[in-house]
Amino acid sequence: MIISFNTKGLFAKIFITLAFAMGIAFIAAMLFFKLYYKLDDTIIKREKESLRALVPTIRELIELPIDEKNLESIANKYKIKILVTEGKTMWKSHHKIPPFAFKRSKNLKESPFPLSRFKIGSHQVTLVPNEKFLPKIPTQKNKVLFNFIIFIVLIIALTMVVIRKVLIPIKKLDAAVQQVADGNLETKLTPLGISEFDRLVETFNLMTIKIKDMLESRNQLLIDVAHELRTPLTRSKLALEFIPDSDEKKQIKEDIVDLEKIISSILESERFGNKDLLLLEDFNIEALINDLQKKFPFLKIESSENYSINGDYERLKLLFKNLIENAVKYSVDENKTRIELRYGRDNVGKYIQIKDNGIGVKKENLKNIFEPFYRADPSRNKAIEGHGLGLYMCQKIIKAHGGHIEFESVFGQGSLVTVYLK
Repeated sequence: MIISFNTKGLFAKIFITLAFAMGIAFIAAMLFFKLYYKLDDTIIKREKESLRALVPTIRELIELPIDEKNLESIANKYKIKILVTEGKTMWKSHHKIPPFAFKRSKNLKESPFPLSRFKIGSHQVTLVPNEKFLPKIPTQKNKVLFNFIIFIVLIIALTMVVIRKVLIPIKKLDAAVQQVADGNLETKLTPLGISEFDRLVETFNLMTIKIKDMLESRNQLLIDVAHELRTPLTRSKLALEFIPDSDEKKQIKEDIVDLEKIISSILESERFGNKDLLLLEDFNIEALINDLQKKFPFLKIESSENYSINGDYERLKLLFKNLIENAVKYSVDENKTRIELRYGRDNVGKYIQIKDNGIGVKKENLKNIFEPFYRADPSRNKAIEGHGLGLYMCQKIIKAHGGHIEFESVFGQGSLVTVYLK
């Protein structure tokens, strides 16, 4: 069985990163333990050598008979402690002598304690370090431990940074998927240098192309059907004129008028979505707002900043007319309807907002709100006029202008539509 290992793969990159980090951490741990546990031996060895070097000097300075004051003076001068014994008699340079100074040892070189011994006649002299210098051992140990902890923390931090960098393509892919979910089918990803992700990128780009083709095919089908229905509808209207007046004739005539409106809306939507047919001109946004206020005097206008735009004045006017009429249509009570129009500029760009206190839209219906023929009311209540093409047309118009439209709503409280203009 042959196991392949792709060095450009995600697994390989994470494995190599972790293996490298673990290797460095292991080496650091070995060095730490070596330094930490050998530190005592190193210091003891150093102290032994220092004490052995003092033996000739101390031997010359100690006089018989032994005088403890003389011992204390010598010990303080050389920063040591001295213990002299003869049989059961002992003399000390200091009141407190480390307990290990009293231990007998056949081989001082192998002794785990820092001391040195020699004889003057029948007197045995033991030299030990002063305790106030011995606390250096735990201090240095703590220093080694602190440095080790800092090093391990740095290794962990560096590993996290490298792994985050390796996983950056996931964030890019997530952002691209979100853009497609928001309706931007022009989103494309470039190869990311990791084999698994590159396969995903290829599949993702192919998916967006297919979705775009499917939507274009659907739209083309709507246009074709609308065109094909015009002729039979015209014949039906003509034939209807030869039928005597009756309630049935009136109902059929109303149905034909509804079908004609739907067909006109479909064809207009596609025409409005064609940016090549835009009649572009520069105009101040206040001119558009004033026209809307004349048609809808109940609008409450708020402005944070005035600005000019380049666009098709009549189509943009139609866009906002549809949005305002939509807000009125779905109001709870016409007498209590409150529709606010705000315009200005934020960190995204130039915008116009329309806010109402109508019935709102349920959260699960928001994703379909711009689909053709979609109505949030599944019963398609005839009391509310329309065929579900208004917002579809609005989106076509604003996309043709290079902008986008956002729809927020809380069911039972109202909706907020934000149109961002280029």
